[in-house]
Amino acid sequence: MTRLAVLALAALLCAVGTASACPTVLRIDVLDREQRLLRRANAVIDHDGRHALTVAHVLDGAAKIRWHLPSGRQPVARADPPDAIGDGIVRLPAPRLRAHSRTITATVPNGAPIRVLGNLVQMGAVVLKGTAGPPSRHPLLRGARELSAPLSEGLSGAAIVDEQCRLVGLAAFGLWSVTGQQAYFLPLMRQP
Repeated sequence: MTRLAVLALAALLCAVGTASACPTVLRIDVLDREQRLLRRANAVIDHDGRHALTVAHVLDGAAKIRWHLPSGRQPVARADPPDAIGDGIVRLPAPRLRAHSRTITATVPNGAPIRVLGNLVQMGAVVLKGTAGPPSRHPLLRGARELSAPLSEGLSGAAIVDEQCRLVGLAAFGLWSVTGQQAYFLPLMRQP
């Protein structure tokens, strides 16, 4: 094996090791009663593998959800009423999912570096860098935190992780309509 091939293999193994420690993020299509597409978003597989986490506004008008699984399968499941976890985060029953790693949650201080892990139709899997900001002062965004990352439509529900790839919260693109072009995330845990 050439030196270049060994270096490429080592880089691949490092990337796989890092990716397997991060939360598993799936693209979802939210469908109405006639199975027409309402919106595209993301969901994070919960540690039990039977549920996924996303943000509540993603499910407005939903009758069904098409799950884009890593295997390439795209099962469609009824959008059962979700369990609320916090301000705008919901826990959905999901079709036989398997998390690649146990999802570990954490909190981050203001100014801490974060990453957005998500899926966009046009680009596939994306990783965006940003910084965790303070809690929102907007009265309609109680519990949300500001985020300095370039979110775009379709990234709602994407995982927000810290530098150790622990799940901090979920991206909330739909909240932009309330305050303009400010990006937000909904934390899974309250700040101490």
